[in-house]
Amino acid sequence: GEEFTCRRVGVSLSIQYKPVANFSVAGEVCIDTPVMFSDGSCNADSDSYLWDFGDDETSNLKNPEHIFRTSGNHQVMLTVGNSCDSATTVRTVRVVEEPAASFSYNLIPASGCEDLTVDFDSEANQWSNTFWEIEPFDTLKWCLIDTATNLSTDDISVLFKEPGAYAVTLTATNVCPD
Repeated sequence: GEEFTCRRVGVSLSIQYKPVANFSVAGEVCIDTPVMFSDGSCNADSDSYLWDFGDDETSNLKNPEHIFRTSGNHQVMLTVGNSCDSATTVRTVRVVEEPAASFSYNLIPASGCEDLTVDFDSEANQWSNTFWEIEPFDTLKWCLIDTATNLSTDDISVLFKEPGAYAVTLTATNVCPD
């Protein structure tokens, strides 16, 4: 018989995917209130998390909680990595202050002996989502002058067509708790 010599060389390879950074958080949060950040990253090493909350504070937790002390838009950045690479994603978090409802009004004409138009101007703060309520809610007795406005518009002009008592309320809301 013939003799054969066979030699083999082998290597064991470990292939890893590159990381992908991703997270979820509410787009609007209240100042001085804890905010949860939920990681949604793929292929990241558990010790590779670096959060930058855009306010000179950071965290290396996978799912951190953070309190924003200043209002405004904060660019929150998450960087994750593994032995192949690193990846970063950025989201804007709008931090709002408590809403404030206030308004002024102007009667046209100054006395109410005829159909009376009243201009109502919202003086709510920039963090407020506002809506008006007029009671009784009967558009046979009153109507909005400008058809491009609605009761969610900051400033409204109302024509009161009938004499009577009307309650006008401006409500300001946002994500901040009462």
